[in-house]
Amino acid sequence: MSSSRETQWVRTGAVGQILEGRGANSYANRCKLVRLVGAVGILLLCASISGSKYSFVTATPDNLLSLNHNDNHTPSPRIPLVPQEPASHSQDIYTRAVEFLVNKRTRLQQQQKLHRQLLQQYKEHHITHPGVSVSVKVHDNNAHYSMLSLRSSSSLNNNSSPNVEEHFEMDDDNEKSNYLPRKRADDRSKVHHEPDDGKGGLLRKEMEIDELTHQVVDATLNQTSTRLTSTGDGGDSRSTSTREDSGRSLDGVSSIFSRFSSVLDLSRVVREIETSVMSSVSCSACKAGVSLLNHYVQSGRRNSEIAAAAIKLCINLKMQTPRVCTGIVDIYVDEIVEVLKGVVLDSNDICALVIGETCGVPVSPNWRWDVAFPPIPKPPFHGFPEPKKGAPKLKVLQISDTHWDPYYEPGSNADCGEPLCCRVTSGPKPPRPHLGAGLWGDYRKCDTPRNTMESMFEHISKVHSDIDYIIWTGDIPAHDVWNQTHDTNLKMIRETVDLFSQYFPYVPIFPALGNHEAAPVNGFAPPWVTDPKFSIDWLYKELQNDWSRWLPDTTQTTIREGAFYSTLIKPGFKLISLNMNYCNNKNWWLLVNSTDPVDELKWLIFELQSSELLGEKVHIIGHIPPGHADCMATWSTNYYDIISRYEGTVAAQFFGHTHYDEMEIFYPKEDPYRAASIAYIGPSVTPYFNLNPGYRIYYVDGDYPMSTRSVVDHDTWVTDLGEANRVRARQLTWYKLYSAREAYGLSSLNPLQWDELVMSMYENKPLFNLYYRFYNKNSPVAPECDAECKARLLCDIRSGRSHDREELCKPRPPHIRISRGGLAEPKPPSKLSQIFSLISSA
Repeated sequence: MSSSRETQWVRTGAVGQILEGRGANSYANRCKLVRLVGAVGILLLCASISGSKYSFVTATPDNLLSLNHNDNHTPSPRIPLVPQEPASHSQDIYTRAVEFLVNKRTRLQQQQKLHRQLLQQYKEHHITHPGVSVSVKVHDNNAHYSMLSLRSSSSLNNNSSPNVEEHFEMDDDNEKSNYLPRKRADDRSKVHHEPDDGKGGLLRKEMEIDELTHQVVDATLNQTSTRLTSTGDGGDSRSTSTREDSGRSLDGVSSIFSRFSSVLDLSRVVREIETSVMSSVSCSACKAGVSLLNHYVQSGRRNSEIAAAAIKLCINLKMQTPRVCTGIVDIYVDEIVEVLKGVVLDSNDICALVIGETCGVPVSPNWRWDVAFPPIPKPPFHGFPEPKKGAPKLKVLQISDTHWDPYYEPGSNADCGEPLCCRVTSGPKPPRPHLGAGLWGDYRKCDTPRNTMESMFEHISKVHSDIDYIIWTGDIPAHDVWNQTHDTNLKMIRETVDLFSQYFPYVPIFPALGNHEAAPVNGFAPPWVTDPKFSIDWLYKELQNDWSRWLPDTTQTTIREGAFYSTLIKPGFKLISLNMNYCNNKNWWLLVNSTDPVDELKWLIFELQSSELLGEKVHIIGHIPPGHADCMATWSTNYYDIISRYEGTVAAQFFGHTHYDEMEIFYPKEDPYRAASIAYIGPSVTPYFNLNPGYRIYYVDGDYPMSTRSVVDHDTWVTDLGEANRVRARQLTWYKLYSAREAYGLSSLNPLQWDELVMSMYENKPLFNLYYRFYNKNSPVAPECDAECKARLLCDIRSGRSHDREELCKPRPPHIRISRGGLAEPKPPSKLSQIFSLISSA
């Protein structure tokens, strides 16, 4: 690191309890150690870092500590909240994103120039190759725009001969242009030669969707002029007979919407979004949706006009009720327009990021990034140590996904057709009281009433009065996402915090942030977004204040900057709380740049490396499970690698978000058939939907020398919501649904035992049925699970890394077995195979 660049130190999380001081010209000379026995280990870390390619740099202007790798011995570039230096081409995507926003006028001039060049090339190409459908796209070093989509209408109507489509890219990086043919991933030339099955092939369907998308844009924006074929404004050529809006009847507009909904199969898309189980149907809908949004944004209309068009589209497609369409569009329109102005991806890459592996892999290299590790070898794995028999245990409560609804109304409409029902505003009450919302909650799309929350807390405070601490893994507000504001969500957070304090005044509580705490939901803008309209500062400031009643002052800096922190539960036992919203692929800001936005993963590496050197054990909590489809693939892969590297330090992980009772298993890269770590996914308090309310109790290896801090056992507790509503019970009855070791016959809960259990479920149907009953918290209205459902759920368990199911869920090789110590090793060859081996060698 250059002597002119100083690195400031701050007391961050649990590291602040270990280290303090400031870095100056030489970090090694100024590193001080305080109070802990592991001083020698930290000294080695300081020395190794100061003498290597690794250097400590400031993650934000307020000195978030991060560990960074740099081959040139200089700090990696960061976009500060106030730019300090002129941007250069070598800077990362942060700078490029800001450059895009700052230099709009220059970019538009460049685009117009390139557009004229492309149009001329198209004309020349079209003269020599008539009947060819050409899709021309422009790339520059800031954006990727679909400038022209020029097709021959006659070629679409001629099924007797194969259509030909060529793609050309213009790339002006480094001020040079290339005219390159580009093959599509679906290999369209093969599709064209397939016989027409009456429903249309893949290409014909894509073109139909594209044509309908343009018609929908015209219908919603009320365009009255035909789309020009040779202007310089980026318009698309279209047959005037299909593009005329003047005189179009309401029946014609309705027909367009009906066809659009039918082709995209929007009812199925809605179901897939609710379950996070995506298919190619959702992929097609995503690409059409992105194309629509881009057309709206590029139309030059005001945000209010775009909102009116989107509301009209939502209502006409019957995607939701008019009030939900209006509410959700009004909340999101400004954010989405702002994001799309800065996105450097096309619809294929965007949908690959949002939908995941079903929609392909993002092509842009900007979306593949790796965190750097310190040059300290991973300690050898010696198997899973068993907790000492008869040793003390810590009793830990996990509360997750409360989603309590202050407006829940018993007897109200519980089947209203909106994302959340069971309110006075949910429409007319059913004619019979028993058809309406239950007294204590409902299995339909309804959240938790306050009386159910209070019943659970009162039960826990009496039955589990000996709990040592609580982990609270997020999601507080209800699912009325179209109706939320900053003020309503802050009110819910404060009231829930007060409820925890009321029932557990003397119990340590360690919270993690959910995705529903933001308004709009999932809208967690990175630090480089400084516009107060979009900044998430309002929420982090509140969390800093509310969480301070349970957490030490050393956590305040990282909570304020990124809503994550670390702290010591006991000497030698650390807890790390992560903000998983920076892996959330529904967080639209990550489409501009997803590269570790607040340096959270770099901070996590430093925390874990410090703990490894000090001999500490670590528990990690968060909201969205890292292997879930909602977690962006690159972020998840990096997190997976971190857990693999520090498997000897991370004793357990705890998440929420799914509302189900499940888990994820992690396997190290160097030994992909050996389970290395478990992420427990706790059950939700909310019954949303088709579930019983529940909570989890863990028993953790307790306080004694060389404690493993591993989870020894866990119990899941639930209440029978249907029965309580049927008899209109005056009090809820909470009961223990199962204990893991007893129910599954496990000798311990180490990763090996869980892995063997999961592999057994493939063949043991009663065992899987037992798991599925616990998965749904013993819900009487849970749907049947067929073979496809079973394969998906078992793959979920084996997927600690998101969007990589093909690799993680492939069949286990028959020659691999797991030793008692947890080491994957080849099975000894049989006598018959030894004989054949001798014969072949002879």
